Amino acid sequence: MLVEFDPNANDDFSSFERLAAVGAEECVTEPPGTPLSGPVHNQLPNPATAGRGTDNNTFWVPDFSPSRYNKLIYTTTGLTQRCGPT
Repeated sequence: MLVEFDPNANDDFSSFERLAAVGAEECVTEPPGTPLSGPVHNQLPNPATAGRGTDNNTFWVPDFSPSRYNKLIYTTTGLTQRCGPT
């Protein structure tokens, strides 16, 4: 599913509970007044190096352009490279 996050959303994530790090068992709760806005496309950080632990199981590519998506979904060959130009 492709989504485009609003970079100016300032959604209130107060009291949102999440894992402290990838693979961690302990949780942290976001404090009151925690606004978050989403990144725009191709600015989503790589989960393997984003700083909340190591996640090498998530499919992530630096460029998920419309042409990459169209190749993935609407062609008989699909993607032939994990990274790089489409």
